[in-house]
Amino acid sequence: MIADNYRILIADDLPDIHEDYRKILAPRPSAVISVEGAADFAPHFTLPAKGAPTPFQLETVMQGEDAIQAVTRARTQGRPFAMVFLDVRMPPGIDGIETAMRLREIDPSLQIVLCTAYSDYSFTEISQRFNKSDGLLILKKPFDPAEVSQLAQTLCRKWTLSEENRELVNDLESRVQLRTAELEGAKGKLEVALHRAEAASRAKSEFLRCVSHELNTPLNGILGVASVIELSTDPELVEMGSLITESSERLNRLFRRVLLYLEIDTLPCETFQSTRLQELVDEAVLSHRDEAEAKGLSLRCETLCPPVLSFRGDGRKLCQAVTCLVENAVKFTAHGHVDVRFSVQDNRSFVAEIRDTGPGIQEPQLTHLYELFSPGDTRSRRNHDGIGMGLPLTRRIAEHMGGTVAHRNRALRGSVFTLTLPCKLE
Repeated sequence: MIADNYRILIADDLPDIHEDYRKILAPRPSAVISVEGAADFAPHFTLPAKGAPTPFQLETVMQGEDAIQAVTRARTQGRPFAMVFLDVRMPPGIDGIETAMRLREIDPSLQIVLCTAYSDYSFTEISQRFNKSDGLLILKKPFDPAEVSQLAQTLCRKWTLSEENRELVNDLESRVQLRTAELEGAKGKLEVALHRAEAASRAKSEFLRCVSHELNTPLNGILGVASVIELSTDPELVEMGSLITESSERLNRLFRRVLLYLEIDTLPCETFQSTRLQELVDEAVLSHRDEAEAKGLSLRCETLCPPVLSFRGDGRKLCQAVTCLVENAVKFTAHGHVDVRFSVQDNRSFVAEIRDTGPGIQEPQLTHLYELFSPGDTRSRRNHDGIGMGLPLTRRIAEHMGGTVAHRNRALRGSVFTLTLPCKLE
């Protein structure tokens, strides 16, 4: 808090005026009696309100140059004036207008009252010479003691409030600068952490890419040997060869998905390419028919599209996305059916809708539905193989091809996944 400041400077070339200010602002007991008696011969002369007197501290000077020195000295000593009563005419030195302008440069907080007689400068003339009027008031002579007292109290209080406001602003600015520096420091740390995380992610992706490529070679060798074993006349060897082939093919599919997930953003996807819908049906849907029949499920496919459509990017990515959705539907559905429906909306959007009668997907699995390596329900994870890559890969393909993938639970039981992609009719 700023302490109240009642220091007032009186600048006037007449000593009698100094005494008048003292009688009004710092009266001695005898002076108070004298002022009260003045009402008998000066009816216009009004007294300040009675009560505890304000402890004004007055300092007087005779010339404008003296006022400038006094204000400068007071600021240097840390005891600034709150206000100054400044006479307009103080011969032979500079006048009050010039003094006020120089005082404002020395102490912008100083409250200034210009005291002028009717024969002095007009208000228009003063305003023209003194552009910044904030903190500048004009008091006409002869002045009323009550008016002088009120001006002194009001302007001294204004000085205190202004200083408190300035101190508050400075404190806020300091806090803002400190907080800004803290945020800049935190930002720098976050940027470093982000760069490290990005470098780690790139290293992990590169590692997975290299591992997948390297594992593909021995897998192809294993598949070749397994195909030879399956040609054996020994039933046990044939069964072993089939088991090796099935396991190797599953690994091969997984590695292809990992590579596609890692590389999909590096592949261009600007031009539209033609895709035959029957090939999509054969590879993405009908290839799961044996698995569905083995579980007693009905796998049905309805195609309401032209035989050929153009998609933004390689149609094999679309095939992979639909394959993941159909594969998940068959995998997690124990009873009932899986329905696949292809259609075109408004001649510009291809829609693949996969419905199943499985358990549906509830919270908290919905929150992590498209997160990489998040198979979802822990009960399903125990009962079904997989690393939870199908849905993240599907969404990545959809976004890469300019589309979306969405999920909703059916009213009775099961899930509905909808893949929507921009397309062109041939």
